[in-house]
Amino acid sequence: MVTNAPPEFYAAKKKFEEAKTVEEKLEALKEMLRTAPKHKGSSNLLAWIKKRNFYI
Repeated sequence: MVTNAPPEFYAAKKKFEEAKTVEEKLEALKEMLRTAPKHKGSSNLLAWIKKRNFYI
């Protein structure tokens, strides 16, 4: 990703990828959304997180 995200975001992303249950994935997605950068260049990343949140 080219969004220049902080290390907390990548830790949350790793938790999401390793999560087994839906609840764990949802918590990781919430953390990713909280720590993701909010600027024009990260709009695709934020859309991806919100889309995953909807499908879980």
